[in-house]
Amino acid sequence: MDKFNIGLMEQDDTIIDNFRNAILGNQRPKTLTQLLGDLSPEDAAQVQSLARLTRMMSQTYVRSQGYMDVTYEDLVKQLHRGLRPDLQAIVAMLLEQIDPVEVREKPKFDRVAAQLSIYDDWNTSVSEVTGGIPEITDKDIAEFSAAAGLTKEAPEQLSFLDQLEASESSGKADAEITIKDGRRFVGKLQFGKARLQDYQKATGTTFTQDEFIKDTTLQDKVAEWHIADLDKAIDALGDVAADYDRDSLRAVAHLGGKSGMKKFVQSKGGYNPADELGTSLRSYYDKFSNRGDA
Repeated sequence: MDKFNIGLMEQDDTIIDNFRNAILGNQRPKTLTQLLGDLSPEDAAQVQSLARLTRMMSQTYVRSQGYMDVTYEDLVKQLHRGLRPDLQAIVAMLLEQIDPVEVREKPKFDRVAAQLSIYDDWNTSVSEVTGGIPEITDKDIAEFSAAAGLTKEAPEQLSFLDQLEASESSGKADAEITIKDGRRFVGKLQFGKARLQDYQKATGTTFTQDEFIKDTTLQDKVAEWHIADLDKAIDALGDVAADYDRDSLRAVAHLGGKSGMKKFVQSKGGYNPADELGTSLRSYYDKFSNRGDA
């Protein structure tokens, strides 16, 4: 490389450094080591537990297809929706550092080629034809739950409420998140102000979100009322909801509201918006479904 090109590179670096200093001043982004060192003992334990859980899930993908089709960052967001964003980022960064995996775009399913391949080899398995869709076994789920410290029992013994709390906040009563429009969601089930007002109106009680997040007994009472209220909305749909998995419809109603659940059923899954974290009604339905119907 000639001196002219070297000079241009040095000039580019100087310009970038000038902008960096103007924007950041003396501040510099913290390294992963610094971020981990700043964690409280409780947060550190949670990061370790959820990193193990996320890694187990990633290994399921890798065992099945040899690579990941989502990044650790996306996988953490899917598995731990209620986790604080800073802890989500740390879990993802930690896994990328200690156990990097190959990430590829998932190949599109070629239905015609798959059908032709069946004629070529009648012994071809369904998983081979469809490109090796990962199958998560009961054993996998039990390992995930144990790693996250959710339960020592088999996953089928978990109640729907336990599973929903684990999905929303990893079971943490003090979990909270504020989304872009300023709305705040708190507690084990990540209730927003509007849903808590529904409970207050129905029961004649009054409390703030700050009071709610500190009162686990109140959280349990609201959760019990919440599920019963969702069940009433499901029952009100009558036969149109008869072929749907009830726990899955509860999950859809929790994510998208009772009216959203109604639209989901009436459209046969066609109504499928996603929240700010990218979780759609359909994906939440499937996550809690025992039958995979609808």
